[in-house]
Amino acid sequence: MLATTSAGAVQNEPSPPASSLAPSVAPHPGAVPEDERDALLGQKWKSSQDVAWTTSSDANGFHLLTAAGSGGYAWKNLATLAEPGFDADSWIGNACVTGTGRYAVVVYAPRTFTNKPELTSILHGWRERVRLGGVPVMSSAGRGWAIA
Repeated sequence: MLATTSAGAVQNEPSPPASSLAPSVAPHPGAVPEDERDALLGQKWKSSQDVAWTTSSDANGFHLLTAAGSGGYAWKNLATLAEPGFDADSWIGNACVTGTGRYAVVVYAPRTFTNKPELTSILHGWRERVRLGGVPVMSSAGRGWAIA
């Protein structure tokens, strides 16, 4: 590591021992542990209709993830949205759930669109409607949708 002195000089500082770099808290499980679900989620969690959702992204696309209460909120990748022909290091987008809770509407585009105003203003993003329950049937509304 580098540190500066009061005079502004840069000097090497010894690295902390590897044991101090280890996380002090155990990593979070991918779902509520099965033996804790009754206490944390209530006695009726197995029949819960609740579905949590979130998004993430990487070079493969913009991901819509869901977690059903009846499954202990284990996260699953429901859909990965991307368009062929774009060399993207990551994808960006926004999503919302319809009033019925049956669909997510997602607008997405390559991250590089944010660095090129001409792409953002002319091409915009693509829009998909994704069914949240069961098989994730998607219907595309094409390109030209604002990401913001």
